[in-house]
Amino acid sequence: ELGLSDSAEIIDISKYEYKDFNRLYKKVANNMWNRAGKFLNIAKFYNLNYLWYSYLLNPKSLREKYNNGYWLTLYLYNDLVHFAKLKNDNELLTELNRNYFENKFDGRAYAKFVPERMDDFAWENDKIAFRMYGPALQASGEISNGIDVWVKNTNKLIIDDWYSKADYHVDHGEGLDYYKVGPTLGAGGSALWENSRLNKSTNFVDWSIIENGPLSTSFSLEYAPREYKNTMITETKIITLKAGSNLNKIKVNYVTTNDSIIIENVIGIVKHKGEDSGYFSVNKEKGIISYWEPTNLEHGNTGIGIIVNPNQLNKVIETDDHYLIIMNPTNDKSLTYYTGACWSKNKEFMNYKLWENYLQEFHSQNSLLYKKGNNE
Repeated sequence: ELGLSDSAEIIDISKYEYKDFNRLYKKVANNMWNRAGKFLNIAKFYNLNYLWYSYLLNPKSLREKYNNGYWLTLYLYNDLVHFAKLKNDNELLTELNRNYFENKFDGRAYAKFVPERMDDFAWENDKIAFRMYGPALQASGEISNGIDVWVKNTNKLIIDDWYSKADYHVDHGEGLDYYKVGPTLGAGGSALWENSRLNKSTNFVDWSIIENGPLSTSFSLEYAPREYKNTMITETKIITLKAGSNLNKIKVNYVTTNDSIIIENVIGIVKHKGEDSGYFSVNKEKGIISYWEPTNLEHGNTGIGIIVNPNQLNKVIETDDHYLIIMNPTNDKSLTYYTGACWSKNKEFMNYKLWENYLQEFHSQNSLLYKKGNNE
């Protein structure tokens, strides 16, 4: 997996048996193709038109994998460099050169299953980190389908390091996990609404990573069937987090034995206590819900934000432990929304006004997703 700036040893292929040479050639061809795939993901992230190179996208042999991978990488690199220069984005330009010449892809979005920590599933980007809880934790008696938040004030990826040290409830200068979820919906978890009560899933039972970097991560979590309105319903969540964003895109899909069932979705934010009352606001016209948690004297404030399709928003209610966003009843078997968090000890979000401004800006950039009649 050498980059173009690295040195390489010239080998004498006459010393190789055919099967060994074929194995080496396969490895080199696959590495070249995988490298092209990383540049393709970067191009997709920045919405660059890569269809000019569609003739390179379906190699039918190892030789084509190597050749197509080489040329696709070169063409996309040149396009991305041109794009970075137009944007005057020196950080992106440096990253592209490092990727191309050294084959060093410093990812800014990452997800992983963590069996060594009771089957957690954790994910992050350069801004924020999250986790949800799996079957091993449920077997121990802790049931939660809520979203946990790990706040951080560093752009580097921290999940692997924090799990390895097993000391992430203490801030060592990068951030920490001080957010309490318990049996709640946490920071924007979803549930079903039945007879004015929450009908929640248990912990996820299976997972699958769809995409894992360098600039976006996407994965699915599956949940065990449960009863809802006298029928059985199965839930899958697809969660996507892009580099540079504090908000996840979550798509919830349901499969049920009764096609005519009316689904009532609810999204929740757990309430926390602190030194003040915090700030909670609802912009029903835009579908923006913002919660600036009460101040924690030691750790500051966590901000939670949710953006939903305003055409689907019914009402927001407050209970003893949640703010609940009740969506309109629908026969649609899916729900798409955005949820995420920030930390006041990150200089980007030192007060609630900065967080609310961020949510407004995010909405303005994504409002086309919520045009009338579009469930996403």
